[in-house]
Amino acid sequence: MSFMDEMKDKASRIIPSAYSEILEETTSDVLLTPNFQNIVFLCDSANANPENITDIVRAVRRRMDNKSAKVQFFTIQVLDSLVKNCGLNVHLEIAETKGLLHDLFLVATRKQSRDGDKEAITAALTLILNMSLWFSG
Repeated sequence: MSFMDEMKDKASRIIPSAYSEILEETTSDVLLTPNFQNIVFLCDSANANPENITDIVRAVRRRMDNKSAKVQFFTIQVLDSLVKNCGLNVHLEIAETKGLLHDLFLVATRKQSRDGDKEAITAALTLILNMSLWFSG
């Protein structure tokens, strides 16, 4: 990875996107379930205007870095909904967003050490398996 690529990757994690606040509200660790109205809004926004896709996926990437297993679990549910309910442009953006799939892999392969880890690990493994089936061939 070149120096410029590394800097762009770090900047994308620091600079909030227009959808960061919505995603934080959707995946807050004080919720019992993610805010499904906001998930529908994110999917509709991605489908309605391709210019929103980069910001939405970047917000998902930033939220996946959260240390809370509950937040990671909810974020994986958002990512799963985006994959299932949005088209090719969203799929391409997810695949091209540097580090997003790696972060998903890190959640899926970590050792269960705290409350909520099992749900996040299982959700990440399931999403990885499903995406490998959906996008094969």
